[in-house]
Parts: sequence; C-alpha cells; structure tokens
Amino acid sequence: RSLAEASSPVFAVCDKHGGRNFYTALLQHHFPELVYQGYDREITKPLLTMDYSGFGVLAIKAIQEQQLQINQLKSQNETLTEQVNQLLIRVQKLEAMR
Repeated sequence: RSLAEASSPVFAVCDKHGGRNFYTALLQHHFPELVYQGYDREITKPLLTMDYSGFGVLAIKAIQEQQLQINQLKSQNETLTEQVNQLLIRVQKLEAMR
C-alpha cells in the first residue's frame, strides 16, 4: 500500500505474504513508538502497523532543521561571495598597475 491508499492514520503495511513488513520492521528499529505489532486472522505471522500521523511531527522537525541548515549555508555563501568579489577587485587593481 501507499500512503494515498491508507484509509486511516494507522494501517497495515503487510501484504498477504509479509513482503512489506520488512520496511515497517526497519522503521520499528528507529521509531518504536510509531510501530505496533498485531495479528490478523488470515495471516499467521505477526502484522506490523504504523501510525503515520506520528511521522508528521518528525517530518516537521526535520524540515525545521533543514531550514536552519539552509539559512546557515545561505549566510556562508553570501560571505564567500563577498570575499571572492573583494579578491577579484584586488586582482583587477594589481593587473591595472602593470
């Protein structure tokens, strides 16, 4: 299933053969509070489900952290651009003195 196919914030991501359960197990390692183990009458293996609504909070935090990095890189880029421009002016002045 994809997120677009989810009918509720919590849904199973395991097909009848357990193929997609692998990805949920990986996420369970990093975000155990967002992955739940249940059982289905038709599936003999444990079924992992995820609370996708909880990932929204994580996504917002990640976006905020990225924005901080973007702002820092913009500032660094502006500083470096100014330094390059100053060096170009100095080179032009030195070449004009020849």
